[in-house]
Amino acid sequence: MLNFKLFKENSFFTALEAIKRSHEQQLKEETEQMREDLLKKLQNGDHESFYCKYRNDLENLKTEILEITEKYSAKCLENISLEEKVNSLRHQLEEAHNE
Repeated sequence: MLNFKLFKENSFFTALEAIKRSHEQQLKEETEQMREDLLKKLQNGDHESFYCKYRNDLENLKTEILEITEKYSAKCLENISLEEKVNSLRHQLEEAHNE
């Protein structure tokens, strides 16, 4: 039973890490696209319209990054708590086995 729980926890954190990597890749791609658009606009001398066009997108990305960072931090804290519980249970199991 303990092995299954550890497997589930491992699977959960593996999936969480995969989601994080996927999101980071998506942000990287979107940032690169915005950078390319910015360079094109700057070369054309159209600074103001570029800023107006992407201002909301940039604000939304900033908000999303902050929210994801908070969620990731919460999951890290949850992970620490779960690790402490697992270690406690492992210790109890070892003590029971030694008796």
